[in-house]
Amino acid sequence: MNKLIDKKYRISYNIEDLPRTVTVLDNPKSTCLSKLTKALNARNTEDAIDLAIELSFSGYYGQIITKIVDFYIKNINLAQPRGILYISEFYTYYNQKYEKNNIKKHKLIIINDQVVRNFISNLITLICGSNQRKLLSLVKITNKDFDLNKKKDILVSKNLKLVAKFLGSGDNKNIIIPLSEIITLFTCHYIKNREQKIIFWLSWLLEYEKIFHEGALEVNNRNVPGVESKFTKDYLWIIWEMLNKSINDRHVKKIVSSLEAIYKQNFTMSNRKKKISLLIFAILIHINPMPKLLFPPKPIEPLLFYNMQYETILVNLKYFEIKKQLMIENL
Repeated sequence: MNKLIDKKYRISYNIEDLPRTVTVLDNPKSTCLSKLTKALNARNTEDAIDLAIELSFSGYYGQIITKIVDFYIKNINLAQPRGILYISEFYTYYNQKYEKNNIKKHKLIIINDQVVRNFISNLITLICGSNQRKLLSLVKITNKDFDLNKKKDILVSKNLKLVAKFLGSGDNKNIIIPLSEIITLFTCHYIKNREQKIIFWLSWLLEYEKIFHEGALEVNNRNVPGVESKFTKDYLWIIWEMLNKSINDRHVKKIVSSLEAIYKQNFTMSNRKKKISLLIFAILIHINPMPKLLFPPKPIEPLLFYNMQYETILVNLKYFEIKKQLMIENL
């Protein structure tokens, strides 16, 4: 248990006695999660934090963390790039302190962890205090898109020299042209709308895998530190490698490395599709489409930073209010 938290702010109850569909205040979990999304969209900091604390108090901290991080990536992203450094730093702490296989044993410890409480409060405040910027999404690929002979007029790569250094003899030949297009678009800054073109080829690869390889297209094993070897045959690691090799600016590299570190966390082939927004975010950081970002990214505005600190001061009081309410109800 986190000894930095005063005893009156700590939670102590048999969390396993709580039904998995409600919170400690007897509100449906699904309703609270839905209201949380609405509060984030409405940029209602107070309501969003109150809902998140109620859910976290009830043992749903993992879902809260995933939800707010996903919301940040898909709805804030380039509008507040410093957020990704904060998220990456938190995940480093969280994964080092709580081993994946033992998280269930640490439920109350995690609920009482001041770092976790502060992170949830701070990220929500950052989200609600930042401009929104929708992340680009994958595009629909049709059967006619797979006939590359009919797409020669839109191809930007003139030869396969750039992509050759990233491929091995055992790699699938049918993905060479899409990968060649992506590396060319990564490196040729004069091409217009290249972020849109890269998203098209990324969508193409995923749809090609789904239709022609039953969702399991494999290439040669790559050296991917932090990922189990059985998952290193995924061709998307080639795109990550090409992206990293294309970046020269150290500030851009730091943000992209943070996004890749989050992408690698608990990576499996079954959750890969859910993580694709992290790759898209990283691509956009490198391409830096209009309106362009300045690097290094500007510090968080003083008023927003103050609000984040202010909500951190209040966070334990809000846990205490729920605790006090439950004590009164149980008299």
